[in-house]
Amino acid sequence: MACRTTRTRLCRNAADRPRLLQIAAFSETLILDEDGLYRIPVNLIADSA
Repeated sequence: MACRTTRTRLCRNAADRPRLLQIAAFSETLILDEDGLYRIPVNLIADSA
């Protein structure tokens, strides 16, 4: 599970975000922030490529 506990971002910039989500989807990693807990479906990432 990737957890963001401070106001800093999980990724350094917007260009890093798609790669982070892709890795989270393929490794079945959960993303947690103050708004909720997210599981990124692999087919969502594969369809957008």
